[in-house]
Amino acid sequence: MIGDSLAGFEENAAKKSALSEGFYGAEFPVRMARLKREYINSKYGLKTTKPTMWKTPLNMAKTAAPACNNEDFEASARALSQPVIRSPVGQLKSGINQFPNNSCNLGGCCPNQPTNSELISAGATGYVDPVVGAQYPLFSVFGTSANNGIASNPQLGLPAMFGTNFIRLNDAVTGDYSMEKLTKSFLVAPTNALFQFAFISVFYPGHGCCDAGAFQIKLTNLTTNSVLTCPAFSVSAPSSQCTGTTPVTYYIGGSNNPNTPSNFQPIYNKWKLQTLDLTSYIGQNIQIEIIASDCTAGGHYGYVYFDAQCSPMVVVGNNSNFPAGTPSITLPTCGASGATITLPNGLGPYSWQGPGVPGSYSIPSFTNQTYITAISGTLNAIMNPAGACAPIIRLITVSITPAPNLNLTPMQPTCSNTVASLTGTLTVGATPMTAIHTGPTGTVPVNVSGNTFSSPGGTVTTLAPGIHTITIIDGIGCNLTKTIQINPPLALPNFSVGSPGADYTLTCINSPITMTTSNAGLTYTWTSPSGTATGNFVNVAIPGTWQVVGQNPVSGCSVAVTFTISQNFTAPTIVVTPTINNITCAGGSGCFTVTSNLGPNVTTNWFQVSGTNTVYVGIPQGTINTFCAGSPGVYWAESVNNLTGCKSTKSVQVTASVGVPVFTVTSPTNFTIGCASTSITSMQVTTVVTSPILNVPHVNTRLFHRLLQEHQPRLQLTQTRMVLLFREHG
Repeated sequence: MIGDSLAGFEENAAKKSALSEGFYGAEFPVRMARLKREYINSKYGLKTTKPTMWKTPLNMAKTAAPACNNEDFEASARALSQPVIRSPVGQLKSGINQFPNNSCNLGGCCPNQPTNSELISAGATGYVDPVVGAQYPLFSVFGTSANNGIASNPQLGLPAMFGTNFIRLNDAVTGDYSMEKLTKSFLVAPTNALFQFAFISVFYPGHGCCDAGAFQIKLTNLTTNSVLTCPAFSVSAPSSQCTGTTPVTYYIGGSNNPNTPSNFQPIYNKWKLQTLDLTSYIGQNIQIEIIASDCTAGGHYGYVYFDAQCSPMVVVGNNSNFPAGTPSITLPTCGASGATITLPNGLGPYSWQGPGVPGSYSIPSFTNQTYITAISGTLNAIMNPAGACAPIIRLITVSITPAPNLNLTPMQPTCSNTVASLTGTLTVGATPMTAIHTGPTGTVPVNVSGNTFSSPGGTVTTLAPGIHTITIIDGIGCNLTKTIQINPPLALPNFSVGSPGADYTLTCINSPITMTTSNAGLTYTWTSPSGTATGNFVNVAIPGTWQVVGQNPVSGCSVAVTFTISQNFTAPTIVVTPTINNITCAGGSGCFTVTSNLGPNVTTNWFQVSGTNTVYVGIPQGTINTFCAGSPGVYWAESVNNLTGCKSTKSVQVTASVGVPVFTVTSPTNFTIGCASTSITSMQVTTVVTSPILNVPHVNTRLFHRLLQEHQPRLQLTQTRMVLLFREHG
């Protein structure tokens, strides 16, 4: 007779245990059945096969994808209706998380077709999960185009969130013990050695670690057919029985209220960023399995939202990227500003070791991601991401060298020099050095000799006006850029100066000489031994050498023109014979002859002075001129130098021993006749005087005059009549 297999089973104690572990309602009988099975197995020495999560045999290496592609799900379609999805999402399958398997051994994962996962496409306002609630809409974390999610996710520590798509593994259905697994395989390279992922887990609290809903990431080296114990990652629904998983801050579903130990409603965490460093597996095929499961009793669901990206594990030093596979980094640094080193996002907390590291930076902290040092030496950059097998350490050697410097002196165009150039003193921290000069017309040749810099060089003779940029790059990549403005050539004045007829000799007929400039747009200053003047012209009456300076009022440039004014006041020398004559009625007056030198360029003549007027009484002649006076008086002989206008004069005296009549003849037609009414004219004798005035009777004047003009075609006859005036009684 077979005895009762449950004899000795402490029913009440088992019930208390199940309730203390959070198995209520429909989960309670499931938990009691499991406890009874465990009692029977232990009582009779029965062993239960404990399958591991690795259902796939590892006796053959798998062929992996050449790269980590579409890990952010942006190239995926919305529905995941295929039984097994391999591309572009990855391989998605499902299983059962039920006794004798559990959330720790994942023995029920995952032989079946997927039924409970979905690709989520969030719009501009995000995706609302019915359990999480509308107060926290979900946005994609990784992708290409920025979205609106970062405002509600400052905990990520990212500058922005990107993309539209992410995946949900498993669902919110209870009673089906479901778990689902997403598998991705790829060849690890320096460009994808950093596997970053973000997750939101939705669980019920209260169970132990192996019974609660869970989220786990496992890695397999397909090249060596070995399961990696590290890096790995696991999260379980929190409870007093499960405290060893990755710490996560949970909120009560439908609110932003943090979870409390007394809460048994669904909980969720906001997007949490984690990183797996695969640098040590560069060149090998790695398989990543992401698993989300319900609790083992079927009464509580568990699901996870997941987004990821593969990227290079880059350390940024002085704006230069050092990718994964560079365990020791030499970081040349330019000048006293020091070296700025930034470690990758998602690998914190961070700490540093090395010369000059402050105490606060030697303690792991998420705020120590960027470190600045001005001390040469080797630093240990230490990263401690959750799930890492060990701290990730990068050796960074900082070499502080003086930054290049260039003291430039531009030679700008001047009034006297139109050539523009640059010279300078160059200080270089690390050789070799390269100098690049770029101007408005392109690259400009330079000359560098020792510490002396000059430009232009080669066949270029001057620098074009405009902005010139000089860049100095030393042997470690430190660079210096200086900008210089080269001014355009200055406007030089241009003018000429001259006189009318280009005559620069002062004479009796050419004095003063008016000197005029040709460019009215300049300002002028005239200088001579006799003084200075300003303006566009000057009247010169004194011989000598003059200088006129024309200045451009805009550029200030000046040009000087010199000219010489000479003089020629040469007057002829004359001789007059005789110097005195007497008039008599019997013999009339005598004649005078003037003789001048400087022939033939002279003109001689005779004149009298009447008041302020000069009345010429002779006929212009050359060097010899004879004049016979008709009345007594003073007469002047004149000789003019035709070249200079200068003249010489001498007077002669005409006397009369008897009274000589002097008169004036006038005509109303100015001694001119024509046709019709002007064919006849008249003449009158007026102003009759006796010179000298004698004591004699008055002079009678008789005038007979007739002018006739015959009107014949093409013929004009002019007659001249002489007027004779006689003094009565002699």
